[in-house]
Amino acid sequence: IMGEDRLLVGPQLSYQLRHDPDHAAFVLARYRAAAALIGDAERVVEAGAGELIGAGILSNGRRQYVGIDTDEEALAIAAEIYQDRSDVTLHVGSAIDAVWVGQFDAVVALDVAEHIPPDQEEAFFLNLCRALTPYGRLIIGTPSAHMSHLASPQSQAGHVNLFTPERLKARLQRHFHAVQMLFMQDVALHTGHPQAAHYVLGVGLAPR
Repeated sequence: IMGEDRLLVGPQLSYQLRHDPDHAAFVLARYRAAAALIGDAERVVEAGAGELIGAGILSNGRRQYVGIDTDEEALAIAAEIYQDRSDVTLHVGSAIDAVWVGQFDAVVALDVAEHIPPDQEEAFFLNLCRALTPYGRLIIGTPSAHMSHLASPQSQAGHVNLFTPERLKARLQRHFHAVQMLFMQDVALHTGHPQAAHYVLGVGLAPR
């Protein structure tokens, strides 16, 4: 019934599916939430796209998807996977340095902000906002600093700039006319107390 299609995914998703399938489910759920939050955006750029684990979800039904990352190896893997998709474009580089002005209806950055050094945080947010149309929206997803004590030593070492829901909201309010905060526990969105959230989704609407 399903034919003979086969897909060779990259090492990151392969490892998660084999050794930590729960985490793979969490990651895909974040992408599903982000895809819903950007609504009918036709042109989308994902910062920190890696091997494009969520590109199939984010790009579905849209005119253009661009994935940007500094990891050339990961993007080379993604290029092989998506070689038959003319609507998917890859860009090697930093989201802090990329020069896109008003080109995208939505920018998505999941599990990226916590890896941006504090002294580059302002440039990171400004550049993502600069890429948006006047009525575009930015989706930022990041682990909550309130739950950092539950993270693995490997995660703690790489997370150099954690956000609480309150700090992420304040940061987005500096750059957007409207801000909405949502939270996730595992694969589910919830509207409970911000300090009880494991994962934070910040939505910035209409850049200033």
